[in-house]
Formats: sequence, structure tokens, C-alpha cells
Amino acid sequence: MTKEQMILKIEELERRIRTLEEKVLTKPMDTIPTSDDVSRTDAKTMSCEMETAVINNLHKLGIPASFDGYRYLKIAIRLLTEGKITSDFCVTKELYPEVAKLHKKTPQQVERAIRHAIKVGYDRGDLEAWETIFGYSVSSKKGKPTNFEFIATFVEYIVVM
Repeated sequence: MTKEQMILKIEELERRIRTLEEKVLTKPMDTIPTSDDVSRTDAKTMSCEMETAVINNLHKLGIPASFDGYRYLKIAIRLLTEGKITSDFCVTKELYPEVAKLHKKTPQQVERAIRHAIKVGYDRGDLEAWETIFGYSVSSKKGKPTNFEFIATFVEYIVVM
């Protein structure tokens, strides 16, 4: 994937996230379900649902929860989906330092832990789950995705899901 293609993917992801934010933030109060309906949807519930989706999909991909990289991925994905870091981010200059600061680690340690978690997940995980989330960008010929490809595609999958 060329740099231009990655930039286009990031811009598309940013557009989708902003559209989702607008839908959630501009939803009239009378359209929110009452307690008589299925359940009351608020920001906390949506955050829990997003967190659950992230956890379930990381498990499907075979990324062990005991790994530091698993925790760092969850934080990175949360930062991106909540808009605390925009999708025109620079992974090494913005995302890793932010995650590292939260865990009192260096950005290099965060990057290495995420790379290791992705590698282990790719080696041990369900190939069908990888293909479902990553499509043709992952195959036995191409190998595992880079950290950036993994995070960007995973966030896009979770937001659109």
C-alpha cells in the first residue's frame, strides 16, 4: 500500500468518524429510546458497547489479553474512536507517545508491544476473522499487517460495524 493510498484511507476513516459523531451528538432527545423500549442509549452505554466490540474482535483475532500490546491497542483504538487523537495522526509522533504517557512507558516500548501482539494474534488467531476485518490486505502471501495498517483498519471496522 502506497503512502497516498494510506492517506486516502485515513481521510476516509476521519470522514466516517466525524459523520458518526454528528449522528450521535445531533440526535434529538425525543428519538432516544425510553426505558420502556429496549434500553436507554447514552454516551456511557455506547462507550461500553464500543469497548465490548473492540475486546470481542481482538479476542477473535487471537490477540492474548495478557499481553501489554493488547492493552495498548485498546487504548489506542479508544483514543481514535473518541476523537482524542484525530485520524490524520502520525502513529510514531502522536499515538504511541500518548499511549506511553498513560502507561508510563516509552513510545518504543508501546510500538514493540503492539507489534508483538499483532504478530502473535496473526500466528495463533482465526484466519477467517482476520480476513473478515482486514479483507484482502491480509493474506498468507502478504503476511501480517503493520501496526499502522492494523490500527487504522481495525478502527474503521469498529466504527462502521
